[in-house]
Amino acid sequence: FCIFLPDVSNEIVENRIKYMNEQLRAVYRENDKEVKTSVSIGCVFCQKKNQTFIKLLSEADQTMYQVKKQGRDGHIIKTL
Repeated sequence: FCIFLPDVSNEIVENRIKYMNEQLRAVYRENDKEVKTSVSIGCVFCQKKNQTFIKLLSEADQTMYQVKKQGRDGHIIKTL
């Protein structure tokens, strides 16, 4: 999913992302089975004007896949 947050500081976003990572990290057990969940988040701060929705979404998606390549369960914040 995608979230747009206008006029928000880097610090607020960083704190919210860390909170989401913590809250979505879990281990579920039933009988002899164990399922672990986590989240990989790609975030883009846009400082340039005239960026398109498609460009921002694409950059965030690529950044999320960088997190997945690094082992998942984390985040990267990129600035355009």
